[in-house]
Amino acid sequence: MANNYLITGYWGEPHVTPENDRGIHAGILGAGRFVLPVGEQFKAEYIGNNTVRMYDGKLIDNGAAAGIPAGEYVDLQIANAGQGMNRNDLIVFQYAKDASTNIESGTFIIVQGEETSGTASDPALTQADLLSDTATLDQMPLWRIPVSGPTISAPVKVANIVQLNITQLGTPIATKANLNNIRTPGTYYVPTYDVAQTVSNLPWKGGTSIIDVRQLDAESIMQIVYGSLKGEIFTRYWNESEADWSPWKSTQVTVNGRTADPSTGDIAITVSDINGAARVTTGTTIPNGSDLDTYTTPGSYAISSGTNAASMSNIPYAGANCKLEVLSLGYASGMMQVLTFGDLVCHQYMRRYYNSAWGEWRRVVTDNMLSYADGTLTITTT
Repeated sequence: MANNYLITGYWGEPHVTPENDRGIHAGILGAGRFVLPVGEQFKAEYIGNNTVRMYDGKLIDNGAAAGIPAGEYVDLQIANAGQGMNRNDLIVFQYAKDASTNIESGTFIIVQGEETSGTASDPALTQADLLSDTATLDQMPLWRIPVSGPTISAPVKVANIVQLNITQLGTPIATKANLNNIRTPGTYYVPTYDVAQTVSNLPWKGGTSIIDVRQLDAESIMQIVYGSLKGEIFTRYWNESEADWSPWKSTQVTVNGRTADPSTGDIAITVSDINGAARVTTGTTIPNGSDLDTYTTPGSYAISSGTNAASMSNIPYAGANCKLEVLSLGYASGMMQVLTFGDLVCHQYMRRYYNSAWGEWRRVVTDNMLSYADGTLTITTT
């Protein structure tokens, strides 16, 4: 099938080549040699008896992916240097290809440097462009091991670590920033736990978080904070006429009065919950056949079943165990509806009431819909 250039598809015969994969990886991460920010990132330590232990991690060597499986490690032996002599050894990932069979392999080895009585230098490595598909040997340095006589020092990292997590999602929040001043619509992120501790008016400081700022109308702005752990989502509103933010409000699914553990996002459930006893925190029950457009009085309302939901109009999703919150934005024509479904999917929607009419329902994207693998961010909404 010489004219079929599809890579990620079924041909009826093997067709995905190393060159295909390496080209895609290099296009996402860039051509070069990188350690990926997963697992132990090849953490190395000297454990005695001339042994350096290197733990799990994943790397990209000019598009070629390799790694030590999670929870495993590789032990490497370091030779002593002569008395009064110094040497630098390198722990490297070594790619090799047998030119006669085209069989490729990847191993972690020690490349030993030259001994000297002065300052030691790193050994020369063999490096080639694996994207050309003609290379037979390539060495990617990970750690330097300084050796002085019989003394083996702690490993020194020499590999580059590529960072491609939520930093691709928007504008970073700076250290000591004030969230009250961020009113320009867009997506922002708090990059680390340490930065989170310095940010003013941030409702959740447990780690990295995503902040969505939305312009609702000329008078109103909404901020939504999604933590990197499952559980609460925080929302608040800016009223231009009052020049002030409303208090943060937490939206969280509660099962039979039990909320998520803040450290894990887990909710403990029982057999009775699974058998149908679980309900999202209740309020005034909405009758069958109701029109949600008519619910403009602030408060909490309950939809008890999927059958109940399916009978209603102007509802975006017919799920079970639903809570409707009607929120006042602080002025006559300003209302929000937040609809949370406590079924297995845990959908959440919101919409705005303005100028005597409801806007479109908008689905809330939460952190558990986001997944990151091999340089690709995926949002799953089903």
